[in-house]
Amino acid sequence: MKSKYLVGVFLFIFWMLATALVTAGLLSRQQAKQATCALPINSSANSSASSTTALTATEVAKHSSANDCWMIVNGKVYDLTSLVATHSGGSQQILNDCGRDGSVGFNTKYQGQAHSGGAQSMMASYLLGDLGATINATQAVQQINSNPPRGRSSEDD
Repeated sequence: MKSKYLVGVFLFIFWMLATALVTAGLLSRQQAKQATCALPINSSANSSASSTTALTATEVAKHSSANDCWMIVNGKVYDLTSLVATHSGGSQQILNDCGRDGSVGFNTKYQGQAHSGGAQSMMASYLLGDLGATINATQAVQQINSNPPRGRSSEDD
């Protein structure tokens, strides 16, 4: 009788842990899907032309949170929203420069050393365009959403 009780308790605990792990996995996938680019779209009611967005410092400043993080790096604008949670140096390193020019932080990692070549080439997948350019918002959203968030890697530093 006692062993049946212990088996029942063990199965109940196992079921609770399995449910918690599955739920956590589903939530993290849903959060990753929600971390998509949210470009402001300026369109006229009578036009079927593509929507455009001007990549200005003022526009970048509007995107200064973990859920919507744009950054200027070396004269280019990047949407780093999906990188915030997976950045190998920690999310705070990126959050410090969301919505502003993060060239110094990127070029020196605020420690006097440059990011690796791998990290520098990875930035291309987050590129919106050159500062001052006008971009096609629809294409930029598609490009960024097609690049899934990357996992942490020491090579990304």
